[in-house]
This record gives sequence, structure tokens and C-alpha cells, in this order.
Amino acid sequence: MKFSVILIARNQEDTICAAIESVLQQTYSDLELIYVDDASTDGSVQLVQRRFSDSRLRVICHEENQGCVISRMDGVEQASGDWVLFLDGDDVFLPEACSVLEETIRNAGPGVDLVGFGVEIVCTGTVDPNALQIIEDLLVCPCLGRLSGAELMEEQYLKRNKAWNMWNKCYAMPCIRRAFSSAAREKIVHLEDFYLNFLLCDAANQYLGISRQLHRYSFGNGISNSQSTSLRSFTYYLSSSTSVRLVEEYAKSHGLYEKYSAVIERIGQEVFLGAYYRLTCLREEEQKEGAVLFTKRFGEYIPRVGAALWKTEEENKQQQEDILRRDEVIRQQQETIFQRERDISQLQEAIRQREEAICRQDETIKQIYQSKRYRLGDILLKIPAKIKQIFCSERVKK
Repeated sequence: MKFSVILIARNQEDTICAAIESVLQQTYSDLELIYVDDASTDGSVQLVQRRFSDSRLRVICHEENQGCVISRMDGVEQASGDWVLFLDGDDVFLPEACSVLEETIRNAGPGVDLVGFGVEIVCTGTVDPNALQIIEDLLVCPCLGRLSGAELMEEQYLKRNKAWNMWNKCYAMPCIRRAFSSAAREKIVHLEDFYLNFLLCDAANQYLGISRQLHRYSFGNGISNSQSTSLRSFTYYLSSSTSVRLVEEYAKSHGLYEKYSAVIERIGQEVFLGAYYRLTCLREEEQKEGAVLFTKRFGEYIPRVGAALWKTEEENKQQQEDILRRDEVIRQQQETIFQRERDISQLQEAIRQREEAICRQDETIKQIYQSKRYRLGDILLKIPAKIKQIFCSERVKK
């Protein structure tokens, strides 16, 4: 079993050697490393050629920057392995990665053509804690167990938001060739995994996910994580819209659009708003050119996004009105409950006062019974009856 590792990089002279060493020093030796340099200008290629002489390493150089999709496609086209792995120029594989994958694939049996594995996160520089938490939730542990390609797509695009990274998976060569045969050779520098992973899930028969962490991801270095507001980084970000467009076209042509339209639309809106935000952050002398690029990229999309945002705003307004109406109903119900509680409280107070009055009457009667006047009166009341009794008895004697 032979592995082909496709390493793509551009101007990563500081990290490229560590990435290459992590592959060539694997404990499993039956592999090849195809380094696709995407038109670097920092001497990365010359450094690699001076430092490494391993026959398993091949270098492909682009004269012009082509982007991640084309670079990966060119690497796969030159690959001869049974399984394919992807690596970025600022990341590394752990030494036992290929050995673990070989054993996993061998024990998995026939049918598995896509294997997912865990990722170890290494922070470089200052990172947003919220962004770090999101990336950890997505990458530290992948989808586990066996899934069909359709189930994996649902898991990654519908259940686990933005879990479509490609470099935490290993692909059988027939699967990746099927997927890449449908891929468009367009320059995409940002959000490329959103597109390619969609094709790969559709091409996969069966996926197997393991929890073992085999890849060390450097968070904070890449283009995707850059907070730079230069015209160059802005241009890179604009390529995200190409990825969204290509996913939409593929989904429509393969009967998947109805199921994934909401995801595609949401990511499209995020890209649009993200590009607009970056446009406003450009230096004043770059904003005019940035605005031209923005309009050219999103000209046809602006009304669509605007309508979607307006619809969302109307829906939010309607929801707020519904909430206010529900709050008013709840308030009235609470007022009714409070009034009933007040009525009950008043009734209880009246009952208490009545009970106190009865108790006072009972006490008064008791005092009367116990008084001397009452006892004397009782005697006086009994005298007439006694006299009558005596008179009657005297008459009987006569």
C-alpha cells in the first residue's frame, strides 16, 4: 500500500522544510511526496532543492499563482499511490501517521475509500479564542465510525457547520480521481475545501472515522486565518465566491441543490459580507481598486444577496413583532393571575377576620357562663319553676 502526500505551499520558506521532513521521516516508508509550489517568490523551492535529495520527493513549480484547487489537482495528476493525503506548507504529520492509516485501512476491509482522523492544534501568534474554539470543535475529533459518502456530506455540511477540511482525511485514489474529474480548474485561494470536499463526499462510497490525532495543524499562519487588510489579501478572499458558485453549480447538476441550498446560500452571504467588511478596511488609496474588484465579483450577486438579507430582515422583524405580541399576552395573563391572587388574598383576609370575630364571640359567651351574675340569673330563672312545682304538689295533697 503506497501513500501519495500532496503538499501545496506558496512563500512559506520558514515552515516548508519542517512540513517535508514530517513526511519523509514517517515510520511507514512506502510513500511519495509531491510538493506543488504555487509560484513562490521567497526562495522556498531553492531551499527545498538544496536541503533534500530523497528520491521519494518530487517538486512541481507553477510559474504563476494558480490557487489551492488547481495546485491539488496538479499534484493528484502526478501521484502514483493507492491513497492520497493533503498537507499545507505550515503543517506537519505526526511520525506514525501513515503507519496508523495503513493498519486502519487494512483492517477496515473492502469498500472504505475515505478515512478521517483527528488533528492536533498548535497556535502560532495571537489568535481569537472564539475562532480557536470553533476550529478545535471541528478538527480535534472528526466524524467517527462508518458512514456513506452521502451521510458524511450531511454530517459535515448540515450538522457540523464548516467541518469540510480536506487535510484531515485520507482518500483512496479511485475516489479522488472520480471527484477531481468533475472539478473545475479555477483559481481559488480561499474556501477551496468547501468546494473540493463537497465533490469528494459525493464521490465516496464509504467513510471510516478514527479518533487518533495524526496531523498537527498550525492555527494562525495561513491565508484563511489572516486578518490582513491589504489589497492582495482582499483579492485572495474574493476567490471564496468562486468556491460557492462552483458548489452551487455542481449541486444543481447532481440533484443535490434542494437539500443543500440553505447551506450554500448562507455561506454565500457570509462571503459577501466578509468581502464588504474587508473592502471597508482597505487603505484609502486601495479602496477604489478594491471596489472595482468587489463589484466585478459580486455585481450579479448583489441583488440576490440584498433580497436575501431584506427577506431575513423582514423575517426578523416579523419574529420580533410575534415576540412582542406573545409578551403582551403573557403580561395580560400575569396581570390576571396577580388580580386573582389579590382577590384570593382579600378573601383569605375576610375569612381570617370572620374567624377572629367568632373566636371573640366564643370568648364572650364563655366569660358570661363563668360569671356570678350569670349563675345568679340562672337560679332566679329556676325559682318560678320550683314554686310552681311546690304549688302543684300541695293541690294534689288536698
